[in-house]
Amino acid sequence: MRTGFLELLLSISAITAAGCGTSQNDCKQSLCGCGNRGGMQTVRKPYLQCSIADASAEASTDAASDAAMDASNDANDANDASDDAMVDSGPQCFSGCYQVCQNQSYGTGGTMFLETCSDQPSEAGGVEAVCIYGPPPCGRRPEGLDAPSIASSNDAADFLARAAHLEAASIAAFRTLAGDLASWSAPAPLANRAREAARDERRHARTMTALARRRGATVPRVRATRRRSRALFDIALENAVEGCVREAYGALFAVWQSEHATDPRVRSAMRSIARDEATHAELAYDVHAWAREILQPDERTRLDRAVADAWTALESEVAAAVPSADLTREVGVPNAFDAVRLVRKLRAALDTA
Repeated sequence: MRTGFLELLLSISAITAAGCGTSQNDCKQSLCGCGNRGGMQTVRKPYLQCSIADASAEASTDAASDAAMDASNDANDANDASDDAMVDSGPQCFSGCYQVCQNQSYGTGGTMFLETCSDQPSEAGGVEAVCIYGPPPCGRRPEGLDAPSIASSNDAADFLARAAHLEAASIAAFRTLAGDLASWSAPAPLANRAREAARDERRHARTMTALARRRGATVPRVRATRRRSRALFDIALENAVEGCVREAYGALFAVWQSEHATDPRVRSAMRSIARDEATHAELAYDVHAWAREILQPDERTRLDRAVADAWTALESEVAAAVPSADLTREVGVPNAFDAVRLVRKLRAALDTA
């Protein structure tokens, strides 16, 4: 376990705040991704289902992912319709939709990132991954999470409702992680900590739902489709991207909110949530270390690349999004200048820890 993780986050937040001084008028505003950045975009990607070993033997899974991303971006350039289904040129070999869709940006007037995915029969008789891209959230998402439909009267209410929905979704994510760890005979303390994290997320969901309702927003129910079992690499990949990167930044984001939100209820809520999220990030890194010991060398290489790509994608996200003044003031969302520095400092600190 990484000791002093919360202290590290508090230090990064304080240094970043001091570095920007009082002249933030020229700072472009940015949003971590939990808030409102527009509608969802759906991309359909045909692929061949196969084992991890088969996928590794097929020249290069990473190259296939890069090709799929290029094809998606080319198709998007040709047609900006938000709900159009886009199909890549040919099927590739992957173990599941998450591998097909993860870390692939899909931009329409801004940067859109993977929200959730599912496997569905294709019209040609095979399998296709249905990738739904949208506002990139902070925190751990369960596989198969349905994108929420939220209607609210203002950006702050929308942000809080989306955050509440994500906290509720994280309950399922940690329960799934606990089950996955048990099925792969991981050390019992790891599974126990995942179950405790699920209980934390239940408290967070109640807290954020109350904040959203105070502003007139309704938080939709969480709907997710879960697969019965997953390959160890898929578990490690999801944990690396969702936990080691996004949840770690989500914890730092919560620290920042607890120090900068003008709404006292938000400040108080995020102060408590930040402490829990820091322990969840520690768990993610401990799971990461355990899984790396078991994975094959080529899988470890692919996992390391996925982490690096996730950090790069996260930095692009926080630099590109533009929230309202209400979000930066009342809810404590960092502007782009600060957000990019937060991501870079956190990545550097974790890479050297």
